[in-house]
Amino acid sequence: MLVVALVTLALLARAQTTASVSTDQLDYPPGSTAYITGSGFLAGETVTLQVLHLDGTLDNTSSPSGAHMPWPVVTDSLGNISSFWIVPSDEDELGATLKLTAIGQSSGASAVWMFTDNKTDTYPNSFTTFTGSSTNCLNAVAPALTANWSVRTCTGTANGNSNSNIPITITWYKNSSNSTSGGTSVQTTNTNAGTTSTTFTPSTASAGTLYYYVVISWAAGSNCALAGSITTSGTQAVSVNPTPDIITTPTAQTICSGSSFSIGLSSSLVGTSFSWSNSLQSNLSLSPNDAGGSGSTISYSANNSNNNNARTATFTITATNSGCTSTSAATVVVNAPPTFTAGSGPVNTTVNAGTSTSFSVASQGSNVTYQW
Repeated sequence: MLVVALVTLALLARAQTTASVSTDQLDYPPGSTAYITGSGFLAGETVTLQVLHLDGTLDNTSSPSGAHMPWPVVTDSLGNISSFWIVPSDEDELGATLKLTAIGQSSGASAVWMFTDNKTDTYPNSFTTFTGSSTNCLNAVAPALTANWSVRTCTGTANGNSNSNIPITITWYKNSSNSTSGGTSVQTTNTNAGTTSTTFTPSTASAGTLYYYVVISWAAGSNCALAGSITTSGTQAVSVNPTPDIITTPTAQTICSGSSFSIGLSSSLVGTSFSWSNSLQSNLSLSPNDAGGSGSTISYSANNSNNNNARTATFTITATNSGCTSTSAATVVVNAPPTFTAGSGPVNTTVNAGTSTSFSVASQGSNVTYQW
C-alpha cells in the first residue's frame, strides 16, 4: 500500500509541474473562436476550464452568454485536452486581457494562459475585380464601371481606441492614355473601410476613348493601420463613337407627275450606310415600287393620279456607322398635270377679216398658266 501511495503522489507531483494550456492565437476579434489545447494531466481525468477577465471585473459573473462559466473536459489516454471558447461579439471582451485556467480535478494540476481581444483597424487590402469597359454612341447612357476590393484587419493594443473601419477616400480618374497615373479626377467619395465597392457612370458627351482607374487612400488608423493607398492594376476603356450626319442633295424638290427624281445621300463620317422608308399622300405612287430601300441614292419615278392637287412623298432616312444611328428627312412634291375644261365663248368660230372674237379656258388644279 505504501508503494501505491508513493507512485500516486509521484504522478500527482509530475502532473502539477508539467501541466500546460494554451490557445491557437494570442489575440482574437469579437465573435471568433479560440481553440484550446493542454497536456500534462492524468489520463482520463476531468479538467475544468474557465476564461475570466484578468482584472477580475467587468462581466466575469454576469455575462449574458455565460461565456465566463467553467466547463469540464476529459483528457485522453495521454493526459491531453482539446476544447474551444467563443469570444462574445457584443459584450465587454473588446480590448480585454483574458485569463484561461485549466485545473485537473483528480491530479490537482493547473495551468494558466493569457490572451487578448484587442482593438483593431480595418482598411483596404487589394482590388479583387474591376469591370465595365464598353463602346457607346454619342450621348447614350454608358454601362457603369465597378470596382471591388478586399479588406484586412490589424490588431492594436487592449487599451487602444474602439475597433475602427478607418476613413477612406475613393477617387475615380480618367486618362487619355492607358495608364493608372497622371489622370484627371472625375469622382471622389469619402466613406470608411466598411465599404468594399464603388461605381461610376462615364460621360458619353464627347466622341473618343478614355481610360478609367480607381485609387483608394487613407490616413493612419487610430489603433494600428498605417497610412496608405491602393490603385487598380489596370484601366477600363470607354469608347464613344460619333453620331453620323446626313447630307441630302437636295433636301426638297418639286417635279411633275410621271417624272423621275433622285436624292443623293452622304455623310462626313467615312463608312456610313443609309436606308430609308417613305410616306406617300393618297393618289401618289412610286416606281419601281413604293417600298423603302438602302444605298447612297434614293431614285424613283412618281405618278400623281389626283388631277387636282399636288401630292408629297416624305422619305425618312437612317444613317448607321459603328452601331450608331441618326435620322433625317427629305421631301418630293409631285404636281398633277392640268386638265382643261370648257370656258366661256365659242369652242370653234369663223370670223371675217378685221373683226375680233374671244375664247376662255379653265383648268382643274392651281397655279396653272397657259400658252397659245
